Amino acid sequence: MSNQPNDNPVLDQDFDLEKEIASWNFGDDFEGEDGEGNFLEGLIESEKARWAEKIWPVVRGIDFVKRPVTPAKAYVEDFLYAGCLSALIADAKAGKTTLTWAMIRAMLHGDVFLGKPTKRGKVLYISEQGEISFRHQLQRRCPEGWYEQILGNPEFYMILPEDHKLKDVLSQTVDASGW
Repeated sequence: MSNQPNDNPVLDQDFDLEKEIASWNFGDDFEGEDGEGNFLEGLIESEKARWAEKIWPVVRGIDFVKRPVTPAKAYVEDFLYAGCLSALIADAKAGKTTLTWAMIRAMLHGDVFLGKPTKRGKVLYISEQGEISFRHQLQRRCPEGWYEQILGNPEFYMILPEDHKLKDVLSQTVDASGW
């Protein structure tokens, strides 16, 4: 395995960290500190934590308070703000999808949503659903005409699991190994 910056196996989508570590030769009689051979499990967890830091770096509170304060820009007042990751969490069939698509439609057209003004603009929708499930759900749940109004709008973008590029995200992370 080469140590070239662009030849990192973790940036490969098919890379399996647990398999890679398990392939390292520690010798037949190797045992962990507790005599039970748990060193390998600890090493795997340690490597997973190291990569988690690169994806979600830890920020010290003292550094956080030194950051400039950015004014909150509402796309949908009381619901959605610039620079924020929003999650809508509720029981199944509680109306999450219907609410979300109504908000998206309002944002794409600059319409009022639940009595609140929206800022017309681009929408990026990131889904955990695959394309087949996503399309089926959207066609079933959106009121008539909304499917075309949303997906046909040039300001609507989406990311589906089959389209994501994990290696691109990992290649842009900051090295957090020194903290």
